[in-house]
Amino acid sequence: MAEYKTIAEAVRGFFKANDWKYAEEDGIFESGTPLDAPINSALIHIITDQTALAILTALDYNVPEESTFTVLEFCNLANMLLPAGCFYLDRAEQMLVFRLTEFIAEEGPMPDEAEIEDQLLFCLQNLQQTAKVFGDLIDGTLSVEDAVETVLRFEFPDEPPVEE
Repeated sequence: MAEYKTIAEAVRGFFKANDWKYAEEDGIFESGTPLDAPINSALIHIITDQTALAILTALDYNVPEESTFTVLEFCNLANMLLPAGCFYLDRAEQMLVFRLTEFIAEEGPMPDEAEIEDQLLFCLQNLQQTAKVFGDLIDGTLSVEDAVETVLRFEFPDEPPVEE
């Protein structure tokens, strides 16, 4: 396992070691979903500098005008109940944006490839789960309350567990 001086080097090392490709100039890679799903694509933004790693995700969605209120209600309720509210609806761009994890290493040892891998794979798993919940919310098979309850059961790193 290689040692890195910056988190940006650790992220690049993880991608190189696993033969993953991404657009390093803007730190984005894209994963598509079935064309008949309400979610068109999912973007993962990996933001790095010398001492920090933040991973933000955005879901490109198709929401009928009559479902906009439901989606806004979900975002508001989820943000109130999560220890660190993380959902934002960008109506102009038709994107549901949410923070999955933020790994800060300003103090302590620099993360190695295994820690970077854990963070990225965690994000991919939660992105997939959230896309499913959001799709079910949009098509009406899941209520706002049930969607929020499902999201609250997901594990978010560095946050206290949600008490039931």
